[in-house]
Amino acid sequence: MSSYSAQLREEQQAVSRAYGRLDDLRAQARARLDTVRAAGSHGSPTQRTERDSFATMYEDRLTQLRAVEDRLVFGRLDDVHGAHRYIGRIGLSDEHHEPILTDWRADAARPFYEATPSHHGDIVMRRHITLSFREVVGVEDEVLDVHSDQVGQASSDGTLTGEGALLASLNAKRTGKMTDIVATIQAEQDRIIRADLNQAVVVQGGPGTGKTAVALHRAAYLLYTHRRMLERSGVLVVGPSSTFLHYIDQVLPSLGETGVVSRTIADLIPGVVATAHDDPFAAKLKGDRRMAKAIANAVAARERVPSQLPSIRINGFTVPIVRTDIEQAITDAKRTRQQHNKARETFVHSMLIAMRNRYVDKLDYEPEQAELTDVMQQLRMNDALRKTLNLAWLPMTGEWLVDQLFCKPQQLRRFAPWLEERDIEALTRPKGSPFTVSDVPLLDEAMELLGPDPKAIARQKELDAKRAEEEQFAQDTLAQAGIGSGIVTSQMLVDNINGMDAELTAQRAASDREWTYGHIVVDEAQELTAMDWRMLIRRCPSRSFTIVGDVAQTSALGGTRSWRRMMDSLFGPHNWQLNELTINYRNPKEVSQLACDFAAAEGLYISTVNAVRGVPDSVKRLTLADESLIFDAVAQQTVDLVRSYISADGTGRVAIIAPDDMVKPLRRRVYEQLRETLPAKEFDRLDAQSSWDEQVTVCSTQMVKGLEYDAVMVVQPGIIEENAPSRIVAAADLYVAMTRPTQRLLIVRTNADENCSSYKVGIMPKALLLENIHPDAAQSLRDHGFEVECLKGALNEDELIDALEGVDLLGIRSKTSVTRKVIDARPTLTAVGCFCIGTNQVDLDYAGKHGIAVFNAPYSNTRSVVELVIGDIICLMRRIPAHTHHMKHGMWDKSASGSHEVRGKTLGIIGYGNIGSQLSVIAEALGMRVVFYDIEEKLAMGNAYRCSTLNELLEQSDVVTLHVDGRKSNTGFFGEDQFAHMKQDSIFINLSRGFVADLDALKKHLDSGHISGAAVDVFPVEPKKSGDEFLTNLADEDNMILTPHIGGSTLEAQKSIGQFVSQRLEDYWFKGSTMLSVDLPQITLSDIRSNFRIAHLHANLPGVLAKVNHVLGEENINIAAQALGTEGEIGYVVTDVAQRPSQKALDELAAIEGTIRMRVIS
Repeated sequence: MSSYSAQLREEQQAVSRAYGRLDDLRAQARARLDTVRAAGSHGSPTQRTERDSFATMYEDRLTQLRAVEDRLVFGRLDDVHGAHRYIGRIGLSDEHHEPILTDWRADAARPFYEATPSHHGDIVMRRHITLSFREVVGVEDEVLDVHSDQVGQASSDGTLTGEGALLASLNAKRTGKMTDIVATIQAEQDRIIRADLNQAVVVQGGPGTGKTAVALHRAAYLLYTHRRMLERSGVLVVGPSSTFLHYIDQVLPSLGETGVVSRTIADLIPGVVATAHDDPFAAKLKGDRRMAKAIANAVAARERVPSQLPSIRINGFTVPIVRTDIEQAITDAKRTRQQHNKARETFVHSMLIAMRNRYVDKLDYEPEQAELTDVMQQLRMNDALRKTLNLAWLPMTGEWLVDQLFCKPQQLRRFAPWLEERDIEALTRPKGSPFTVSDVPLLDEAMELLGPDPKAIARQKELDAKRAEEEQFAQDTLAQAGIGSGIVTSQMLVDNINGMDAELTAQRAASDREWTYGHIVVDEAQELTAMDWRMLIRRCPSRSFTIVGDVAQTSALGGTRSWRRMMDSLFGPHNWQLNELTINYRNPKEVSQLACDFAAAEGLYISTVNAVRGVPDSVKRLTLADESLIFDAVAQQTVDLVRSYISADGTGRVAIIAPDDMVKPLRRRVYEQLRETLPAKEFDRLDAQSSWDEQVTVCSTQMVKGLEYDAVMVVQPGIIEENAPSRIVAAADLYVAMTRPTQRLLIVRTNADENCSSYKVGIMPKALLLENIHPDAAQSLRDHGFEVECLKGALNEDELIDALEGVDLLGIRSKTSVTRKVIDARPTLTAVGCFCIGTNQVDLDYAGKHGIAVFNAPYSNTRSVVELVIGDIICLMRRIPAHTHHMKHGMWDKSASGSHEVRGKTLGIIGYGNIGSQLSVIAEALGMRVVFYDIEEKLAMGNAYRCSTLNELLEQSDVVTLHVDGRKSNTGFFGEDQFAHMKQDSIFINLSRGFVADLDALKKHLDSGHISGAAVDVFPVEPKKSGDEFLTNLADEDNMILTPHIGGSTLEAQKSIGQFVSQRLEDYWFKGSTMLSVDLPQITLSDIRSNFRIAHLHANLPGVLAKVNHVLGEENINIAAQALGTEGEIGYVVTDVAQRPSQKALDELAAIEGTIRMRVIS
C-alpha cells in the first residue's frame, strides 16, 4: 500500500478536480453575466426584462460559488464496493452530470456525520481531509467496519486516527468570527440539524456545546431541503446583540446561503431605533405577558363616548352630536374586526352619515343629492366635529401610545391593574424618553392592534395612485409592442423601471414589519421574555423555530428558566421537541469543571457537559492584597496574555471581563500598558481595531454572551456578583464569564472580593410565595432585602421544580406539596414557610435530612376557624341554609320545624388541639355542653368532658365537628361506621382535612334524613387556584353549608400568618435561628455577636462539635459564641467567630463527616 505522502497526492487529485470544476462554473457564470450586461438597454421591454432577470440569477450564482472557496472538500466516504464519495460545501457534477462532490446537506452525506462502528450500513471508512487554501495537508481515517481491509491499510499508511480534525479546530486560535463546523459536525449535532421543518426544535446545551453553530447549520440545511418555500418567505436569525450577529455573519455565506435576515430584538421593527436599556426590574415588568393586555386596554380606552358632546351649525341648523350615534358608530367599527386606525374609517363614515341624517330630520323638505353632498363636505371640514370624533376614536401610532402609557402613572394603574405601586414607580419616565430595548415588543403589540399610521396610509395611497398611473403607461407600451400577453406583465415592467427587480426576499422582509418568515432561528433564547416571544410568533405563524440556549446562563429577570414552562405555552406540549447537547468543545476540562461546580453550588440548572480535551494550567488565580493594586495587575496580566495568545496575523482573542463601573477606566489602563510594552507597530495595529473585531477587549459580562476567546480574565467576580439584580442572575453572569475561554481562564481579585458572600445584602436572595399569601409577607421579605415573586395559584410537582430555579425561600399554603422529587431537584432551597397550620404537604423528614428548614403558623388562624365553626353550628341548627335555598327558588317557608337554639345542645369535638380547645371555651359560653375525643392526653377546658371512645362521643352529640391533624393515619377515618353511630338529626361539620371524611357516606346519611345538616369546608380533591371549576355531589343538599377551604381565610388571620411565618424565615436566613422549626433542632439565636456566624447542620453523630472547633482552632479563629442542638437524627451547631474563615477552612468544615449543609452568615 502507498505511503502517507502518496495518500496526500491521491487526495490532491480529487481536490484539484473539484476546485477545477468550481473555477469552470465561476467562469461560465461570469461569462454569461458579461454577455447579458454587454447587451445594454437595447431591445424590446420584454428582452430588457429577461436580460435583467438573468443578470440577477448569474450574480447570485457567482456570490454562492465565491463563498465556498475555503475548505471546499473536507471528507470522503468509502463503501464496501470500494467506491469513494467526496463530501463538501456544495454539490458539484462534471459536464456529463457525474458527481464530483456531494453537498454536506444531502442524505447521501449523512453517514459522514452519523455512522458509527455499530451502525455504519455499507460505509466502511470515513476520511477527514484537511486543506490549506487548495492544498491537501492532512488526511485522517476512521474505520467503521473493523473487519474490513481498510483497517490494515489505514494503519500502514499512518492515516488511522479519530478526532484529529475536531481537536485541531478546537485548539486553533480564535479569529473574532465564528467559523462553520461543516467538516466536524458530530452525530448528536447532526440529528438536530436534520430535524423536521414543521415543528419547534429547542436545543439546550451548556457553554461550548456548539448550540449556535448547530442552529446556523440547521438554517442552511433547511434552506437546501426546503428551498422553494423558504426562498419565498425567508429565514430570520435573532441574536442577543449586534456584536454577536457580527461574530456569526460569515457562517451561512460560507455554507452557500446569503439570503437570511439577521436581527436583534431591538431592531426587529423597521424604523424604530432602541438603544437604551431599562433596569432589570423594569425590563422584567415590561416582558410580562400581561403587558399585552395593558396595551389592548390602552387602545380600547381610546374607543369611547366623550364626556362632552357639542352641537354644530350646518346651513343655519343646529345639529347635535348624540351619544347613541357615537355608540352605534363604535359598534359598527368594531364589527369590522379591523385594526384600530383602519376601523376608524368605518367609525367616521358611520358618524358622518348619522350627522347628515340628523340634519335631514330638521328639514321640512326632501333635499337633493347636491345638498347632501355639500352637507357631507361641511361635516368633514367642521373643527368641532373633527375634535369630537378624535376624542371618541383617536388615530394613534404605536410610538405615541407607548410613550403615553409610561409617562402617566394613572394610565399604568388603569390599564395594568395588577401592577403594584413600586412597579409603577419603576416604569414611569418623562414624556418623550428614548425607547428602550424592552419597549420594542410593546411597540410591536401596539402597532399590531393599531395598524399603520393614518398619515402613512395617506402617503401610501399617493404612491399607489402613482404606481397605477405608471402601470397603465406600461400596459399601453406593451400593447403597442404587441407583447401584452407574453411572460412579462405590466407590473414586472414597472418594477424594472423603478429599479426594484433585484430586491431580494431578505431585503424586503427586513423592511416590512408585517413580513412572515418560513423559519426563525433564535439564539440565546433563554433571555427572551414572554412579550419577546409574542413578537417572534407573530412573524412566523407556522411556528417553525430553531431555539437554542442554556437556562443556566439566563441573566434577564424575565427570561426563561424552564423550557417546558415557556414552550408549552407557546407551542403546546406536543408541538416542540427538546434536544440536549452534552459535549463541551470550547473549554478545557479544568475550566469546564470549575464552572460546573460553581453553577451547581449556586443552584443553576446545568446540562451534563463533558469537555473533550484538557489543557494543563488552563485555570489560574491571582489574589491581591487590596484594591489599589488591581488596575496595574490586570494591565500586566493582559500583556502576558497578549504575548501568549495574540498573533500579528489577526488571530487570537483575549477578553478582560470586569464589573460595569470598572470597564472604562480598566480599558484605559490596559491600553496604556500595551502602549508602553508592545512594539509601536503592534500596538498601533491593536489600537486601530474596531470594537467589532478587536483582539483585546475589556467588557462586562453582558457583552460576551455567545462569544468565545482564547484567554479570559475575570476581574473582581465578587463585585460582579454584588452588582447583579438578583442572586440567580449573579450566578448566571459569572457562569457565562467563566465559560468563554478556549485555552486559559485567569481570575484576578482582591482579598476583600474573595470574602464576598452570596448572603450579604448586596446579593438579593430570592423568595417565591404561592397560593395568594397575604401581601404583608412579601413586603416584609422585600424590606429585608429579598427579591420576591408571588403567584396566586398552587403548583404541581414539575411546575414547582421549574419555579424554584434560583429560589432560596419558598412560601406555600396547603395545596402545594414539597416532595422528595422537588427537594432532590432543588438542593439549594434553604427554607420552606407553610403559611397555614398544617405541614403534611411537606416531606418533613426528607427536608430536614437535606438541611431545609420548615416553619408554619400553628396558632395564627385558630380564632378564624373557631368563629366559622360557631357560625356554621348556629346556621345549621336554625336551618338557615335550607330556608335560604327555598327562598331562592321562590318558596316562602316560614316554619320552626327542625329549628333549634344551640343552648343546651351537646357539641362533640374530635381533635382537642389548639382549635378544638378554643372552640370548647366559646361553645360553653353559648350555653352548649361540650364533649371531646382525642387519641392523645389533653387537658379539658372549663366543663368539657373527655370521652373514652369515639362512638361514645358520636352517640350523644347534637353537633359533631372534626379538628384532627393531617397525619396519613387519619385518611378516611370518619366513614360509614362513624356516620351510622351519630345521633338522629345531628349535624356534621368538617373544617380540618379533606381526606378525613367520606363525603359519599355523608350524602347517604343526609339523603336518608339521619343527619339533618352539614358544613364542609375541606374536600378530598380541591382546585389549585381561585376561579377553577369545582363540582361536588353535596351541592343540592337542603341544609348544607359548602365553603371553599376558607376556615382560616380571614384578612386578620392571613395577615397574622403572613407576619408570623415571614419573621421565622427572616430569622433563619439572617440569624440561623430555628425556633419553631418543625423539622430541625430548635435553637433560638440573637443577632450575630461578631463578624460572622457559621451554621452547620449535620447528622447527629458524636464528635462533630469537636471537629468544628478543631478546624477553627487550626486557623487561630476566636469563637465568640456557640450553640448546639440535636433532635433525632439531626444536629445543629451555630458558631459566631471574629473573622471569616479561609476558603480552605470552609472546605474542611463542609467535609466533616455527616455534614448536611453549612452556611456562613454575616
